[in-house]
Amino acid sequence: MNKIWWEKTVEYKFICDYCGHSLLMPLDGAQEKAGDTILSNSKKFMLIEFKKEFKNIKDELKKFNIRIENDIPNKIKNLGLKSLMFHKIIYGTLENEKFILQEVNYWDGLTKNLKGNTFDKNIFKNGIELKKFKAYIEIFINLKKAIITNESGSNSFANYTNVLGIDSNGNVNQVISLNEFAKEILNENLDNKQTLNQNHTLKYNSGPKL
Repeated sequence: MNKIWWEKTVEYKFICDYCGHSLLMPLDGAQEKAGDTILSNSKKFMLIEFKKEFKNIKDELKKFNIRIENDIPNKIKNLGLKSLMFHKIIYGTLENEKFILQEVNYWDGLTKNLKGNTFDKNIFKNGIELKKFKAYIEIFINLKKAIITNESGSNSFANYTNVLGIDSNGNVNQVISLNEFAKEILNENLDNKQTLNQNHTLKYNSGPKL
């Protein structure tokens, strides 16, 4: 019997297996917003993209508003970051009929088509400080300004993209969506960005119909 899983399965397994009992989820309400929580409890940050399996990584290439060839975009290079290991793709696979997670550096997966390694929570040590992380996220969001949707408009590029807050002990203490991070930390609402459906017809989430 074939085993079946989805991107959400990968995301749930990651949260359950590796985020530990110290995990703080964003609180809803005016008194404590997600942004306040992640900033007050985190020393470093990571960006995680969840994919169903290895072959789905190539789907990321469709979501950029520039052509990604065999190299990292110059706007990312120009940030001068020593490493991009804080941005990972995590996907599921079967090993001896057991469902496991694998991870690969985001840009290695896209530009080099590299397969990943069995997930090891030591990758959390690759987090970077907020100032550098914010600069990276702002450029990354603009590179992926076109959002791929299905006919119902429900599949934003950020649906399976999460920001991880890392505490001083190297443990994940916060997970929020990229949408939430952009709204609370960067004051940018990704849901209002221009969208591109699967038939390549431009649509808008707000404003008059064209």
